[in-house]
Amino acid sequence: MAQEIQPESNGLTSAEAAARLEQQGPNDPAPRKRYSAIAEFLSLFLNPLVLILVIAAIASFSLGEVADGAIIAVIVLATTAYLLLLEIGKRLVFRRAVETPAR
Repeated sequence: MAQEIQPESNGLTSAEAAARLEQQGPNDPAPRKRYSAIAEFLSLFLNPLVLILVIAAIASFSLGEVADGAIIAVIVLATTAYLLLLEIGKRLVFRRAVETPAR
């Protein structure tokens, strides 16, 4: 396979380039995935521990323990907001590292 696609020392002819374009398609990078902070925030609730705490908050509210339910809900929301900020920071650092040329 490697021998098939190796160009000659003078480069590809126009016909060969057109044939490869037809056979293999254009040399375009894969499109980037769109980032959604809302989707990322909601995905944090798929954590089993977070789901247990959400169920505990709902149970507390339904049993009339409003203070307990509110405390659990505040802790869950604060923790997921903190994790979301960490994820956003990580993405920004990664993007900056990728876009900054090496010295």
